Amino acid sequence: MDIKKYYTNEYVKEMEDDYRSNYAERILRQVRKHKDSGKLLDLGCGSGMVMKLAEEKYGFESYGIDINEAMIFKGVKKDRVIIDEITDLYQYKDKFFDVIVATNIIEHVQVPAETLENMKRILKDDGVIVISVPNIDAWIGKDEIVTEGHINYFNYNSLKAHCDRLGLRIVYKKSRLITAFLFRLFRKHNVSCTNICNPNKKEGKLNKLYDLVEKIDITNRGIDLQLHIKKDLKWEN
Repeated sequence: MDIKKYYTNEYVKEMEDDYRSNYAERILRQVRKHKDSGKLLDLGCGSGMVMKLAEEKYGFESYGIDINEAMIFKGVKKDRVIIDEITDLYQYKDKFFDVIVATNIIEHVQVPAETLENMKRILKDDGVIVISVPNIDAWIGKDEIVTEGHINYFNYNSLKAHCDRLGLRIVYKKSRLITAFLFRLFRKHNVSCTNICNPNKKEGKLNKLYDLVEKIDITNRGIDLQLHIKKDLKWEN
C-alpha cells in the first residue's frame, strides 16, 4: 500500500496550527511522565511539530522520520529528519533513543511486529515508547477506524500479545472516549479548531469540554489506545 496517497500536503492543510501545537503538547505531556530530556524520535513526524516543541520548549534532542518532506515545518532541524518509509529504522544505531513517539503509525505498516521489534532495538534499556493506535473495539467512531488507509487493526489484547512476544511491557494504558472523533465532528461543522483545542487561549470556549473528554478512560473501549511501553529487562536476560 502506498501510504503517501493518504498523508499528502492536503492532509496537512486540514490540521490547523493551533491543533497541531496542542496535539504536540499533549503528546509531550505523556512523554514527560517518564523522561524530561534525551534523544527523542518521532516516528512518522509529519509537520515536525512534536520535534520542534520537544527541542525548543523541553530541551530534547529531536529526530524524525517521514515519507513526505514537503510536510515538514520551517524551523525543524532537517538534518535530523530522514525522508524514508517509516519502517526503515535500520539507519539508527542500537539503543540510541530515550523516547520513541509513534502515534497513529503501526496501523499503516505491513508487518507491525517487525516495526515494534526495530523500535525496541533502537531504544535505550531505560527508554520509553509512547504509542497510540485506533481501537477496533471502540464503542463509537468505527467509521474513523475502518478506513482504506488502515491495513492492520488492533485492540488492547492484540497489542499486548505483540509486546509479550517481543519482550516489551506496557507500563501505562488509556483508552480515550471520543477525542479524535469529537475534533473531526466539530471541524465538519466549521467550528474553529482554536476554540476546541488551544489550551493557551482564554477564548477557547470548547477547550474545557475537550479536556474533559481527553481525561475519560473507558477501559479499552475508546476510539484509540494510548500505551507507554518499556523493555522487559527480565525477558532480555
